[in-house]
Amino acid sequence: MFLSLLLVLPSIGRAATAPDPAVLQRQAEAAVNETRTRQPAYALLAEQQSGFLVNWREQVRQFMAVNGNRNTQNASRAIATALGLNASTAYLSRSDDAAIDALLIQQRRLMTMAQTDARLCGILLNTTTARLDEKGHEPWLLRKPYRALQPDLETALFQIVTSAQDKAPRTLPETQSQQFTQRIAARVGERHGREGLEDLERMQNDNTAPAQRCRGVSRLLEAIAEQPPELRAQLMRIYFGQ
Repeated sequence: MFLSLLLVLPSIGRAATAPDPAVLQRQAEAAVNETRTRQPAYALLAEQQSGFLVNWREQVRQFMAVNGNRNTQNASRAIATALGLNASTAYLSRSDDAAIDALLIQQRRLMTMAQTDARLCGILLNTTTARLDEKGHEPWLLRKPYRALQPDLETALFQIVTSAQDKAPRTLPETQSQQFTQRIAARVGERHGREGLEDLERMQNDNTAPAQRCRGVSRLLEAIAEQPPELRAQLMRIYFGQ
């Protein structure tokens, strides 16, 4: 009888403390709205990027379902930053060169870390496995050693999004774009040989192993960073812009 009670009591406790879905949704919306007020770039992303606000709110809701109200605002900012990194590609064609250069620095830092961190690699590639592993857990930008990157990432995203407002896209003729990409491929091949060229070719193929894709992106960013300042932004637009 005593053992039976022990088996029943935990389930009773869980039922009593389970958050009300409607209340949880309102709390998540409040947390997101507070972040939007404090962070203008995230407010713009929420208004301008399809699905950004829905995904942001849902991830905050999942976090609160597991963690309650603890550290909610920090989690909301971290989630928005991670989503913003993915959404930033939509602004590259219109962003200022200096803003793109600042984002390049941050992306190189992340991809360098991803070379020895398979979990981070999957997150940066936005793989299905990484999305499932992150569901409801503490956002990756709140964990060591990533949390130190948050301020610089937020600054870079702010510059990318705000500098793109009311600007016309800047594109290059196809022949010139091809010349630039051939220049980068030659540099990657010179430094890393055939393996580097294969990584470069397969980095956008979802069927390629994440580690190889991350290595390819890292080598690409490395080659771009070596180019003259006036060329770096153009290359980022070519490779990562929409």
